[in-house]
Amino acid sequence: MHEALKVLAVLQAHTTTKFGLDHALCGGRSLLEKSKHCDAVIFNAVGGPEWGHMQPNPEAGLSRLWAHLEAFADAADAVVERC
Repeated sequence: MHEALKVLAVLQAHTTTKFGLDHALCGGRSLLEKSKHCDAVIFNAVGGPEWGHMQPNPEAGLSRLWAHLEAFADAADAVVERC
């Protein structure tokens, strides 16, 4: 998330585009309610195998968010390696 916010700051500094940023913890209905008044949502999540057995699973919440925003996103695992 930190890197995404740095990109937005650079865009804002070098263009006429301005961003209104709000931060929220995800859980319950808070993110859905906040997203009703947004043009975009940048969502960052950290997880791992220890969360795979949870019910409802985290992906169920993401699916509700995508449906609410009439959007689709493909979440995939990422591996970061030093060059």
